[in-house]
Amino acid sequence: VFMTGSSIRTFTAPIELENVPAGLEVSEPLSNVIVVQLRAATRLFATLDEKQLVVRLDLKGLNEGFQNIPVDTGSLNLPPGVFLDRASPPTVGVNLVRH
Repeated sequence: VFMTGSSIRTFTAPIELENVPAGLEVSEPLSNVIVVQLRAATRLFATLDEKQLVVRLDLKGLNEGFQNIPVDTGSLNLPPGVFLDRASPPTVGVNLVRH
């Protein structure tokens, strides 16, 4: 199989918060978009739909107060062979308050 080189491309993705704990709400996330650098074989970028690129952060089990949630490959629903190289910022600050 002929393999072409891999490349890194930069995208801006919106942030979605999931599983906000009962009784708590997010007062405001520090930002609503994140810059991600994705690494893949160059040809795989053709299969990537930028509109589906969303950073989903799971707040399940978090407590009241300020939390820094790391952004990792699991935060993005990337097609096979596409990997998160770097997220900027690498964590998203979220403040959970009682409502």
